[in-house]
Amino acid sequence: MPSIYVFDEQVNFREGIKNLLEIKIHKCNVSTFNNGIEKRIIENNEIPDLVLIDPTSLYEESLELIDYFISKRVKVVLLSSLDTNTDRILLLLKKKLSGYLLKSMKTSDLLGYIGEILLDKRYIAPSIAIVLLDNYLEYENHKNRSLTSV
Repeated sequence: MPSIYVFDEQVNFREGIKNLLEIKIHKCNVSTFNNGIEKRIIENNEIPDLVLIDPTSLYEESLELIDYFISKRVKVVLLSSLDTNTDRILLLLKKKLSGYLLKSMKTSDLLGYIGEILLDKRYIAPSIAIVLLDNYLEYENHKNRSLTSV
């Protein structure tokens, strides 16, 4: 029976995704938390199989939670509204995430990707992957200019 923690400041979203996951994933146990505020409770609980976290609010506390769960070998998936801060997206992508999903995705797609991630697959939303690709291309262009100026 998979165990999932959902961290989000928006109580309606938290409870909605909890209900959907419990319907979609057989015998799934979902616990919801307000970002970071309940960290002591979390550290005293069992380790979940998957963590969904919105890093856009309480960013520093979210980073601590992400690092904590990754250190426990938990699958961590970022689930947020589209973040336009490229530096922040790249910092988050450097972590060993299992996925980066967007709240604006179709519900069926979102639940399907979460199910796949539980089966050890990874997924990054295309609009987030573009940031990664652009950064890679910028790096390659810079590297090529450095080589040709030698």
